[in-house]
Parts: sequence; C-alpha cells; structure tokens
Amino acid sequence: MSEESLYNSVLDALKKRFMTLGDVHLEITAKKFSYEMKQELDDYSLFILNIEKMSPDLTGFIRNKAKFGKSKPIIVVEIKKRPTLKDIYQTKRYAEILNATYALLISPKKFSPERRKFLMKRREEITRFHPNSQVLIGQSRRTGENKTHPNVFPMSIQIDKDLYYNVPEPFKEESK
Repeated sequence: MSEESLYNSVLDALKKRFMTLGDVHLEITAKKFSYEMKQELDDYSLFILNIEKMSPDLTGFIRNKAKFGKSKPIIVVEIKKRPTLKDIYQTKRYAEILNATYALLISPKKFSPERRKFLMKRREEITRFHPNSQVLIGQSRRTGENKTHPNVFPMSIQIDKDLYYNVPEPFKEESK
C-alpha cells in the first residue's frame, strides 16, 4: 500500500474530526494547491513551497468566526507508510512555513520501539513547532470496507496520547 493510496481515506477521517470545530476544507496538496486553498494561504509561504519544490500531502483550514474570528486555523498533514523521526521534522517544516495551527503525521504503522523510546524522552523539543503547538502523531486504522469506492475505505485516526501532555481539540477525548 502506497502513501498516496491512503490520502483519500485519511482526508475523509480527518474531515470528520475537524468538522466538530467548524466548516473544514481539507484537500490533497501533494502535487498542487487548489485556487480556494491558495486564497487562504500566505503568498510568501506558497512561493517558498514552490521554489523549494515541496508541499504537504494534505492541507486545509477551518472556518468558524464565532470560535476563531477572522483567522482560519491552517491544517497540514503528512502521511507516511512507516514513520521516522525525520518525518516529524518534515511535518514541522510545513507547519512553520504555512503558519499552521494543526500539524499531523499519520501512518498505519507505529514508530519502531527505539524511535518511540527516544521520542518519549524528548517529545517536547522534537514535536514543538510554535510556542504552544506540537506535531500530532497518529495511527490510521481501517474500520471497514467501502463497496462504492474500493480505494477509499473508512478509517479512524488515533493520536498517540502517550506523546502529549495536552492533546488539542478535536482529538482531546482520546487523551482521557
């Protein structure tokens, strides 16, 4: 299973999660950003991503004036088949360039025991990308079959609660 084959399923699962915060727009941006997405992102950030020839697998934003005012929280997502520490730094780089509120690294596999042990000891400094934000590391799990669209299957996303002291909404209920 390739990373690209996970894009639609992870996108659907995350959209459902973020809908609890407002109207969510989330799209596959591994190859290009839509016009609507470009309207919400900073031109300089898009320029840097373009000249560096890089972009997150998924990018989005949340609309909810009552909760966030005029600013729209930005979401960046990296999807990996088997996560490594450098994938955390890649996700952080996108979050910093796009000034994201949410940054997620999602994989169907967990970190190897050695990487996880290291990450547990240094989670604050490795996952932090803004003074109060951290890359959220989660595992995708298939929850069933989709007979209409066989390449898009129902999925749940579980954030690794052991890596965080404070998991933000909409993932907070998992941390209890």
